[in-house]
Parts: sequence; structure tokens; C-alpha cells
Amino acid sequence: MNQKSTKIYPLHKYDVFISFDDDDTELRFCVMKTLASYLQGACYQTFIPCRKGKIGEVREEAMINNINVCKDYIFILCDKYHTDDTFWTTIEWKYIWYNFKQNKERQIIIINYHQLESSEVRENKLKAFVRVGTDIDFANRKHHLFQDIHDRLGSPMLTLDLNVQT
Repeated sequence: MNQKSTKIYPLHKYDVFISFDDDDTELRFCVMKTLASYLQGACYQTFIPCRKGKIGEVREEAMINNINVCKDYIFILCDKYHTDDTFWTTIEWKYIWYNFKQNKERQIIIINYHQLESSEVRENKLKAFVRVGTDIDFANRKHHLFQDIHDRLGSPMLTLDLNVQT
């Protein structure tokens, strides 16, 4: 008898999953100190694997579980994002793309950190985002980076505060 394991996930636990090459020290600092701080200040619940991952858990299984409970996804595209050197970001992309295809209400937001041209992007689906210009330029000279991200994410999920007194 062949049985499938089925897990039931809460609709959304996080507003956004942020995927990036966390081995890049400068990029990690930028994501953690700037992007994550902005999103949290704007009341978004974020999941960042290098910050919220638990020691001792099976990484790929935990990744799948966390991707499933995120409403939207942000990818910080850098020169090493989808290469042999960044195995885990490649795996993240695979599962996020699968979830996106299953639920088109989810958003994929590409932030082009190193201003890569489409010819410099190895993965075809990511290359398409860059080719059609739907990526957000990190060097955004109009200084609208956070507003562009906010516009694409929409409003943050509302959370219930059970300690509110009436």
C-alpha cells in the first residue's frame, strides 16, 4: 500500500520569505540591517532562513515548511545567487517557484542587487524577470526601493493581538 504524507499548513504565517546569498557578508548586512528593518517597521512578518532557521533541523524539510507558510517571496539577485556556490538558494528557488505556480496570488519580487543583465543570469525563469524589467534595481536612483517593495507586497497581514483590552 502506497501512502502519501500530507501536511496541513496554516494559510500564512509570514508576509514574506527573503532569499539571498547569505554567504555574501555585505549583502547579508544590507538585508538584515536595511531591508528586514524596514519591513518589520512597516509591520511585515518576515522569514529569513539564516536568522530564523533552527539548529539541528533538517534544512530542506524546514525550508519547504517555511516557504509554504509565506504569502510572498523576495529574491535578492546577486552575481552568485543561482550558481554552484550557492546550493541552498538554488533549492529555495525551486520550491518557491513550485509554490508560486500552485498559487498565482503569491508575488515574487526580484531585487537586482548587482544590476545584472539578463544574459548574466543562469536560471531561465529568473532571467525572464530581468529581461522583461520586472526586477527592482537595488541602486534605484530615484530612492523608491522601499516604496516599490511595499507596492508589490501590498498591505501586511493583520495579526490578532489577544492582549487588547476593550
